[in-house]
Amino acid sequence: MKFTNKPLFLKIIFAITIAIILFISSVSYKHIRALHDSNEIVEHTYRVLIKIEQVFTKIKNVEIDRRNYLLTHDKKLIRQIKFDKEEIKQNLKQLREITSDNPDRFQTTKKLEFLIEKKLKVVDEVLDPNFDLKNIDKVKDNIYRGKAVMEEISVIIRNLRQSETHLLETRSLKSDQVNKYTPLVNLLTFFVTIVLLILAIIKINRDLKEATINNEKLILANETANLAEQIGNYGTWQLNVETKKYTFSENEYRLLGYEPNSLEDNYEGFMNRIHPEDLYYVQGIVSEMINHETLSPFTYRIIRNDGEVRYLRASGKMIKNLKNEKILLGITSDVTEEIENQKNISEKNIELEKKNRTLFLANETNKEAEIAGNYGTAQWFVKDNRFIFSDNNYRLFGLNPKDKPEFSDLFKQVHPDDKAMVDATLDEMAEKKSFNPYIIRIIRADNQEIKYLSINNKHIKDDSNEEYVLIISLDVTEIFKAQNTILERNKELEKINNEMLLSNNALKFGEEIGGYGNWSWNIKENTWYFSDNLYKLLGAEPKSFESNLDNYYNYVHPEDVEYFKTVMAKMEEEENLPAFTYRILRPSGEIIHVKGVGSPTYDANGNKFLAGVVVNITEEVKRSQILQKAFEEIKYYNESSKEAEVIGKYGFWKWNVDKNEFEFSDNIFRLFGVENENFDPKVDNFIPYVYPEDLDYVLENLQKLQNKDKNAKPYEHRIVKKDTGEIRYIRVSHKPIEDSGEGFYYLMITQDITEEVNKNIETNQKNRELEASNKELQAFNYVASHDLQEPLRKIETFISRLEAKDYQNLTETGQQYFDRIKVAAGRMRLLIKDLLQFSRTNKSEQVFEKADLNDLLENAKHEIAEPIEEKKAVIHTAHLPKMKVIPFQIQQLFINLLGNSIKYSKPGVAPEIKIDYEKASFEKVGNVTFSAKRIFHKFTFTDNGIGFSPEYSERIFELFSRLHNKDEIAGTGIGLAICKKIVDNHKGFIFAEGKPNEGATFTVYLPEV
Repeated sequence: MKFTNKPLFLKIIFAITIAIILFISSVSYKHIRALHDSNEIVEHTYRVLIKIEQVFTKIKNVEIDRRNYLLTHDKKLIRQIKFDKEEIKQNLKQLREITSDNPDRFQTTKKLEFLIEKKLKVVDEVLDPNFDLKNIDKVKDNIYRGKAVMEEISVIIRNLRQSETHLLETRSLKSDQVNKYTPLVNLLTFFVTIVLLILAIIKINRDLKEATINNEKLILANETANLAEQIGNYGTWQLNVETKKYTFSENEYRLLGYEPNSLEDNYEGFMNRIHPEDLYYVQGIVSEMINHETLSPFTYRIIRNDGEVRYLRASGKMIKNLKNEKILLGITSDVTEEIENQKNISEKNIELEKKNRTLFLANETNKEAEIAGNYGTAQWFVKDNRFIFSDNNYRLFGLNPKDKPEFSDLFKQVHPDDKAMVDATLDEMAEKKSFNPYIIRIIRADNQEIKYLSINNKHIKDDSNEEYVLIISLDVTEIFKAQNTILERNKELEKINNEMLLSNNALKFGEEIGGYGNWSWNIKENTWYFSDNLYKLLGAEPKSFESNLDNYYNYVHPEDVEYFKTVMAKMEEEENLPAFTYRILRPSGEIIHVKGVGSPTYDANGNKFLAGVVVNITEEVKRSQILQKAFEEIKYYNESSKEAEVIGKYGFWKWNVDKNEFEFSDNIFRLFGVENENFDPKVDNFIPYVYPEDLDYVLENLQKLQNKDKNAKPYEHRIVKKDTGEIRYIRVSHKPIEDSGEGFYYLMITQDITEEVNKNIETNQKNRELEASNKELQAFNYVASHDLQEPLRKIETFISRLEAKDYQNLTETGQQYFDRIKVAAGRMRLLIKDLLQFSRTNKSEQVFEKADLNDLLENAKHEIAEPIEEKKAVIHTAHLPKMKVIPFQIQQLFINLLGNSIKYSKPGVAPEIKIDYEKASFEKVGNVTFSAKRIFHKFTFTDNGIGFSPEYSERIFELFSRLHNKDEIAGTGIGLAICKKIVDNHKGFIFAEGKPNEGATFTVYLPEV
């Protein structure tokens, strides 16, 4: 063993290392202490500089926030400034503490602190709530003072920076000198010590770690090997060649069919487990292994403890242990499943070879079948998206299989009109793994011939679960052509059949619509045929009796039977049937009129028939009867119309504008006083009788009518009658008519309106008189509202003066007279006021506006607030609508109705007024009935006053109508008349109901506008 591996060497190295470490520690301590002192001084200088920068930064922030506050007046900045002020104070305190060791710096710091306090006071002025931010002069002064202080602070800060920077440079230079040599000495000595110490420690640790690692590796390798053996189904063994002793792993025991350590681990015990047929072979292999010191892999059989035969494969390698003994290391694997799989694969290969021979034969047969059957196949492998086409599939498309065409080559041959269908089918196949069969056209590549292919498919999964679609393309060109020929022939036959069916149906429909039935008589065979509708004409079900004349006679009206038989006998004789009419008596008792006719005809075989029809002419007979009656009625109407024209003083005439033709009734001539016998009936011949002053107007209107002017209107003018020379007024009205046969014409009415005009003249005269009367009434209203008020004001003025100065000087009788004069003057004032209000409701300036009636009601309450307060009236009001009204009139309506309820309240009882509202449809309001329901707004005013007798419910609305003595209750009798007038102005209705000593109810209906 080398000396370096002995423990004494390690001890010597360890002692020397400890001595060197102690020496280095003493030297290093001295230098580290000096370095520490130098670093503290430099660090102190840095702290001073940092605090100076922090103080200056915060001061600048305060200055910026102060200016922003002056500009924006943002209250949030005040909070930020206060926060910065607190930080400045903290930084100043810290700066004062770290500069206390240097008197010069301490004094400079004190001066800086003073200036900062001064700066903060300038800032506080701005933050003061009493500071006027809108006073520009004060703001400017504050900014200038703040700026001056800031400049002084900047100078102090700059001096402090320069002083500290200079001091920092000096201390840094001194620290660098201290640090220059200390690291080198320390590093050198420390390096030597560390090298020696490391050498010793490394040696110790290396040996210890190697032992620990090797032990862990062995444990891990052993566990791993055991687990790997179990998973890999193999075992390991060792054979000491010299002692013939086997050492088995746990799984080796299991491979041999034993529990671990339950088998004798020697050479003989192992050989006893070998299959007898393989024992000699194994022994030879082992001998060869010992001689050549290697063991090539070999396979053998064993018999396990349970009798099961297993196949094992072994391999090994010769090594030497620390004792220099030869050890054969081996691995044994259980390959029983592998051997069995190989046997199965061999059997499968034999089976596949047989199948391949069968498939080859089937494939060759299928090729010949494709050629014979004129079809081709293709397989689409879903997983690989790959197509394989049979040779005949290519031939169908006119391609040579030897050229190995691609799918795109086949697709090129698809007819252009069918390519979209093929694309859609491919998409369907990709999605569903199948598609619906279809037929396409292709253009063969070799001869450009168009062929029809029927494409079908089947989705298949093989034994390996691989999916593919088998596609079969069958040439159906000949079938398709044959089908087309058959289809065309079928279409022709179907067309003929449809025409015959249509003709037959049309005949049936024609019989039903036309109300007739047909019959035929085979003269040779004497057989008859009746159509279904002929049975129906007779009132019988189709085919309900045999078709012959004898049965037909049963349905002929008894009065017409002999006539009918005579006609039929003549038909059989002459083989012809001219048209004739008779009646049918149906089983229901209904009688219909029919017309029969027939003529000879021949069928395709030349047989002679007599065919005919029986037509229901009942409606024609009825219409003929109706027309006859209508002719009589028209004749009567014409006579009546002539009398009506005479009585109504009007006449009809017709003007065909396109043909310029005229027709006039007799009364037209009478209106103009001319004789129609000697008069040419044209409009131009009536023109001379038009009053000269109206001639141009008449010609203008006639021209409009002649031009077919749609804006032409009825017109009126005067005429001079020819026979009497009398001037008459006539009105001409018209109605345009467009007739396909006659063309465009007017139906004109000319009416004598002389009496109507005279009545209008009389009415206009009365209106003028009424208008003059209204003007006089307006003049009276003006006098009442203006001229009468002036002397009344003077009377009231003198009354007030007399009352103030001389009332006490009057005798008692004089005072009574004076009081009566005063009351009379007040009534006069109230009367004039009410007359003026009534006059306002009669004026025509009535502008309807959308108004909120709740607001108008509140305004009315304010107008009469004094009497409401005086009588302590309570008013309950429903929510009123918004509607179009004359606002000031509706407000006056509310004032008068509320005032009326308050005025006529019971003595000693507070008035209680209830206002209800509803919107509803009414067919009748009061005594007024409407043609249809109309929508009204209904307002109901109910009070608890003294009421009135029901007989006064209408009189109460008359002007100057009073139900009480003026001395009992003051009033003019105009208030409710004004209410009536206001409601009339709104096209509404007002009604009153009352019961003495119970109260009154006023109901107002205003229509929806």
